[in-house]
Amino acid sequence: MKLSQLKQIIKEEIQNSLKEAPKSPTLKDLDFNKFGQILQLVTTPLTTATLDLDEYEGYEGSTISGYKKVKEIEYIAKFLKKFSELYKANSPKAIDLLGKESDTIFTICDDDDSAEMLKNKNLAKALTDVNEALSSLMYSVPEMDDDLVARDYNTLADVVAKFKM
Repeated sequence: MKLSQLKQIIKEEIQNSLKEAPKSPTLKDLDFNKFGQILQLVTTPLTTATLDLDEYEGYEGSTISGYKKVKEIEYIAKFLKKFSELYKANSPKAIDLLGKESDTIFTICDDDDSAEMLKNKNLAKALTDVNEALSSLMYSVPEMDDDLVARDYNTLADVVAKFKM
């Protein structure tokens, strides 16, 4: 085999490998207005009108998130916005951002069943779905893999898009 043939074979194999390599996911648009409304909802004190009083009579005044002000939880939206800007710009700073946020808690429910206190079970399920998507994101951030975080971001974007208030 000639050296030129060997080089051609190697070149073709490299090109084939590059074609088969997984591509970075395209980031979906997250509706930050709706996400902000969700944050507002989970920081609003619960009333007897919204609580399922059969089981949760003593929870009036508490919130689903455990936070009483949106300012205490809006860091989640700020992170998501910054990550989407950096990722869409293909910036290496997206990895740096992930490193800075590796210990951050990304949840909107105080515990796994806090949304279950609601009388409206469809709303409770929707909030639980958002919380689960955020939890997945929280576990992917420390991996320092922006494509993995992008996939979880896209899952969150889908869940938020389906969310009905």
